Amino acid sequence: VLVDRHGRVKVIDFGVARAITVDPAAATVRTETGQIVGTMQYMSPEQFLADPRGIDARTDVYALCAVLYELLSGVQPHDLRGMPVHEAARTVCETDAADVRQCNPRIDERLANIVADGLSREKSHRPDDAGALAMRLRGWLSSSAQVPVGTIHPDHPDREFERMQGVETGHTRIMAGGGGVVRVDDPARLKPKAKPAPSRFGGFIVALLVLVSAAAIAVAFDLVDVRALIARARGLTGAAPAETPVSTESTAKGGAPAPAALAELRIVSAPSGALVTVDGEPRGRTPAVVLLPGGAAQHAVAVALEGWREWRGAWKVGDAAVIAANLAPLAEGDSLVRVFALDVGELPRGSSLRLRSKLRAEPSGTDGALRSGTVCVEIPFTRAPGGTWSPADALVLVAAHADGSPAEIEFGVTRGKGEVRPALVPDDAGTRIRVRVH
Repeated sequence: VLVDRHGRVKVIDFGVARAITVDPAAATVRTETGQIVGTMQYMSPEQFLADPRGIDARTDVYALCAVLYELLSGVQPHDLRGMPVHEAARTVCETDAADVRQCNPRIDERLANIVADGLSREKSHRPDDAGALAMRLRGWLSSSAQVPVGTIHPDHPDREFERMQGVETGHTRIMAGGGGVVRVDDPARLKPKAKPAPSRFGGFIVALLVLVSAAAIAVAFDLVDVRALIARARGLTGAAPAETPVSTESTAKGGAPAPAALAELRIVSAPSGALVTVDGEPRGRTPAVVLLPGGAAQHAVAVALEGWREWRGAWKVGDAAVIAANLAPLAEGDSLVRVFALDVGELPRGSSLRLRSKLRAEPSGTDGALRSGTVCVEIPFTRAPGGTWSPADALVLVAAHADGSPAEIEFGVTRGKGEVRPALVPDDAGTRIRVRVH
């Protein structure tokens, strides 16, 4: 689902779609039984079963609610990153998605139930199709918003497009509700010319996509505080609750006090796939992204995996937004993987820093390019007969100025011109390593 600069919603890549209204004798389903096709994070349990006969409109409802869950919370219903297909299938088919309110407590119960029903593992518990889902969302919007919901105009806001469609519009107003912003045409100024009535199903799905896509834009570009919008949609005045810290910046500008923003914490571990708990509540498996209330002073974080000692630590707002938890094995072995957290400083204008090795770094570009911030690098180690650990692949960092000349690299206490190959041991993974390019 893409949104262009005018706000038009584009649904692309219909490569795995199939028609459900054609004559069965005139077309065949190309997806054969036993063949799994799709993007795992948005696939329903019946898709993982790889039986095309079990796929229907409720499968699309699941995918739409997976998108809506991500827009409202900032995370996906199931964290399947790095999982092989059989583990992802077991997770989706055997476990329910966590309540979306665990990641965004400002969401009300009614909206949370709509999302939960759409993500139900049992198809019979989901809305029958996208139209039914859209009706529930519209009903929530109309009963929750402070102002009456006008006619949602699914056409493109560009005037040339509207003229092509035979619609003349005047001023429009933007209303908040449901965690996003929705373009609403003033019914008094909307003057449709005679034309065939649009498909009811098409109107429903466009309205739903406009809702979730507008929310995506607002969240991605930090244009709105989603929690404040939801609070307003629930009938609040827009002022921050008494227990929520007030933003002095918004107060100084004369605006309504804003609730503290959610803080995003990324948790990685070696080995990956460990269970993450924050303040005693399970929050997925590593690598995990957790949204935490910005007003809390400190959060207790634990990372646990069978066969390894539990890692415990604390995190508070203002700390680095990444935790690299290296679990200690209960039994000694000859191989070990460690995660190193690199604190990469702001790069000089035009200069570049790249990882030149087969090691996995996150985040990094396709060519191994690293940006400023916290970068986590996984390094496997092997133990020599004498007990000495050595990396299976050397960590090599390369830096250059804008003109291509070598740049000086500072890696902890190691320095090099154009390239550094620091000698690392597993114990070095316990501290964040400072990396600077000069």
